[in-house]
Amino acid sequence: MERLTEEFVVEYTYNSNAIEGNTLTLRETDMVLRGLTINQKPLKDHMEAVGHKEAFDFVRDLVKEQTPLSESVIKQIHYLVLADKREDRGVYRKVPVRIMGAKHEPVQPYLIQPRMEQLLEAYRNSTEHIIPRLARFHIEFEGIHPFIDGNGRTGRLLVNLELMKQDIRRLILNLQTELHITMLLMSTMCNTIWGQWRDYLQGM
Repeated sequence: MERLTEEFVVEYTYNSNAIEGNTLTLRETDMVLRGLTINQKPLKDHMEAVGHKEAFDFVRDLVKEQTPLSESVIKQIHYLVLADKREDRGVYRKVPVRIMGAKHEPVQPYLIQPRMEQLLEAYRNSTEHIIPRLARFHIEFEGIHPFIDGNGRTGRLLVNLELMKQDIRRLILNLQTELHITMLLMSTMCNTIWGQWRDYLQGM
């Protein structure tokens, strides 16, 4: 079981970071998490791998304690994820941002706090099944884009946190999966999005 967990962490760390442009291969990610340095690979990529592993270890502790999802939890996970940008770790962004290639524009900085509070309240009060409820949360979280960087990695860890608390298998989002999800995200104005998400995740 411990070996399976280690393999999952390596694969999950690799995929989640690769989606964001990290250049480490799966094998190199494994080596970095064992304390080795990869020649001619950026320090940033090493730090992202280590930071993601530490964040996932933290998530596992939260699962054991059945810690409720909160802004504090989200910021703590982000703090660990964003190991390479000390000044931005665990704090909401203070500047407007645009997502390259997306028509959607994330909320203005002064709206992040109230929008996150509303998002968490809606999630806590929802009576939907965990899959569509998490799908809704994840899409809206990424739409708010609360941090200057690391939103994707943090969002995927939050999904796994809530799935693991419900004793549902952990979810590895690889590049192909992320492409499919991105296509769904582009259709968020359609009411069918929730049904598509539910069917897709339950079929994995």
